Amino acid sequence: MRNVAAVFAGQGSHFIGMYQSLAEQYKIVRDTIEEAEEATGVHLRELCASGPLSVLSEPQNAHTAIVAFGVAAFRVFISETGCVPKLCAGHSLGEYTALICAGALNFSEALRLIQVRCRIGQDVKDSTRGGMTVVDGMDVRHVEDICGRQRQLGSEVYLSCRNTDRQSSISGVGGALEDTERLLSKSGASVSPLFDSAPFHSPIMKGGADALRAELKKMRIGEFRYPVMSNFTGKPYGGTGDIMDNLLCHLTNVVRWSDIIAYFQRVGITTIVDFSANNIFGKMTRNAICFGSKKGRDTLFGYSEKLGRHNLDFASKCMRAAVSTQNLNNNPEEYRTGVNEAYQRLREISSGIKNGSLNCSEDAKREMLKLLKKIFDTKGVGALEQERWIYSILEETGSVYQQLLQQ
Repeated sequence: MRNVAAVFAGQGSHFIGMYQSLAEQYKIVRDTIEEAEEATGVHLRELCASGPLSVLSEPQNAHTAIVAFGVAAFRVFISETGCVPKLCAGHSLGEYTALICAGALNFSEALRLIQVRCRIGQDVKDSTRGGMTVVDGMDVRHVEDICGRQRQLGSEVYLSCRNTDRQSSISGVGGALEDTERLLSKSGASVSPLFDSAPFHSPIMKGGADALRAELKKMRIGEFRYPVMSNFTGKPYGGTGDIMDNLLCHLTNVVRWSDIIAYFQRVGITTIVDFSANNIFGKMTRNAICFGSKKGRDTLFGYSEKLGRHNLDFASKCMRAAVSTQNLNNNPEEYRTGVNEAYQRLREISSGIKNGSLNCSEDAKREMLKLLKKIFDTKGVGALEQERWIYSILEETGSVYQQLLQQ
């Protein structure tokens, strides 16, 4: 699949049973749930399977479930198709998921950061009686005008998301939000308050910026595997140095989702893969295919079969890396044991996989990477070049998320 964008959902996309289908079929999903549970203490498996919905909907639980689902679904997609997204984007909370999947944020650390963000939101919500409301069926410019007129009258209410030309959201405090909801309803819009939401993406959240900044400073930042779109700018991140500023601005400024979709169109995106559990982008993004549904997965797997799935030969790639790197070791005995014997073992594994006597399992891949590492070390290949070769193999074979390097 070429020209693919991966999109991740924000708050409100959780429901009882959201993990069931994927978790039953894919071990990587079960492992992801377990990883999220260990990081946060939220009992996702039980809560998402049995509820009650009132507990699952509590922000710290719901946000953890939504982000972890997006990560789990994306890991399945990459592992099964080997597709390399041209762009990643997340709506509101989903931007954190996009940054995790792109490799810029560590999964466990980011989940804990999201829980802090929930507490920040709760503090602001409690102190202001603030909240968010989705607005459907009204031109976003008209919604923005109404919010502006309300502010002129002393009401603190703001446009907080530009989703499409006729879907948006607003954030406000107490009676100001309720009054604006009534005005919008009288003007023909459909309004849907977001349960227990803080007034995100508005200046009302400025009081939480310092606390979020302090947490962001603690984060380990990785390199982007795929470009990620910023809700704040509506454009791709320029680099990892943008993460703190963009996520701080993300807290207090409008989400420019319609700008992100327009950017997709300008750069030739042809397939948008929705990694929500329930096709949340169906109304916001034309022709999005929901990986969270079996029908969507079947469609996407069908596309990848037609175009040649990622079922690239892991062993062959390891052998190619072994012979393509320069040898700086002039000791014949070390070369024989460290390179020739290791390479011969790679060939044996490759032959076994091709004739069916071996499976290309995680254990087999792990052994091949250890053999390749032995070859690299013997030949004197530098650490950075080793990392590039190994990452390339993992990426091209859809093995990035199998945690092959951790044992």
